[in-house]
Amino acid sequence: MTADHKLNQIIEKEPLMPEPGYPQRVSQAAASRIHDQGQPVCRRRMVMPIAAVAAALLILAAAASWTGLFKSDIANAMEKAVAQLSNYHGMLQMRSQNEAGEV
Repeated sequence: MTADHKLNQIIEKEPLMPEPGYPQRVSQAAASRIHDQGQPVCRRRMVMPIAAVAAALLILAAAASWTGLFKSDIANAMEKAVAQLSNYHGMLQMRSQNEAGEV
């Protein structure tokens, strides 16, 4: 047999009709695949933005701690202010007041 003869035999075959209930089984199989694949895709869609927000917050917190944006060390600030007063070479009188109001 030649290739042309085999091709003609394939082309001349009558198509077979599917068995009863075939369309319902196909639609049920497609629906179950869509349902099974729908949840992980949804989870992936939620995980990526949450991870991006978490990474951005982590970077912001690291930058804030390195730059000293949220430093509120009052004792350190007072120490620096007193050191600046001590380094002043003009006429300056340092005064302090206790809880009783005495100078």
